[in-house]
Amino acid sequence: MTQRWHCVSRVLAVTFAVASLVAGWGRAQAAPHPAIDDNDRVFLEGSVHPFARPEFDRGRADLALPMQRMILSVSMNATARRELERLQPARIDA
Repeated sequence: MTQRWHCVSRVLAVTFAVASLVAGWGRAQAAPHPAIDDNDRVFLEGSVHPFARPEFDRGRADLALPMQRMILSVSMNATARRELERLQPARIDA
């Protein structure tokens, strides 16, 4: 009888834990995002291919042209990084 009770208590504990996790998912609120400023740009030195020069420009590419081996490198400015580090613990504790 004790083995059966231990099995039942484990099943109830797991069920309760899963239900608690699922119930908590809906409570997380997204942090408000500031408007995107198109003028807030940073040029990364050395991030442009050596052949990306005006003499090699052929104009606009066809929209159907597949883009292969594209790499987009994004970094945050110092203010955004500090704000993220400030908000990160609150998101984890929520």
